[in-house]
Amino acid sequence: AKQEGIKADPIQLRHFLDFLKCGKLQTETFFMGPNQCMMVRLEWHWVL
Repeated sequence: AKQEGIKADPIQLRHFLDFLKCGKLQTETFFMGPNQCMMVRLEWHWVL
């Protein structure tokens, strides 16, 4: 998969961090601003 960096100001990043802290990560898309979004995918791997 290709990953690209984003240019975001501190206000936009604060909203993203608040989004993460809410624990509502069933949503896979977080909109940073016009024409920008960040895809969030978390995977849990259990090691026994």
